[in-house]
Amino acid sequence: MTVGIAQATAVAILKVFAGTAYAAVSTCTAKLHVGDPGAAGTANPSLGSAAANAVAWTTPTTPTMNASAVPAWTNGGTSENISHVSLWNGATFLQSIALTTPQAWVGTNTLTLTALSLNYSPIAA
Repeated sequence: MTVGIAQATAVAILKVFAGTAYAAVSTCTAKLHVGDPGAAGTANPSLGSAAANAVAWTTPTTPTMNASAVPAWTNGGTSENISHVSLWNGATFLQSIALTTPQAWVGTNTLTLTALSLNYSPIAA
């Protein structure tokens, strides 16, 4: 699987074109992964922290949306390389994202995302 938007999320967005209202995400959370999260967002979870931490977003005015508050995780005692993040709305998987550079994470250290963006393209010009 290549990282990207979950099939159910894509279908919900496409249903807007057929007249079905899109249900807003109530609380967006992020989870850490040591490899591609897969189609369900559950593969390769971090052993250092399984926490789903809240992400706050700016209001998009372009096809890019940036996190206005990025989460931090404290490692519960394992060493691993974090390479992906999955986004969730409660128990519903929304999207997976590969980090630009995987991050080594050792026991008891804190990992904080310095930036997190979503971009949908191409945009008609």
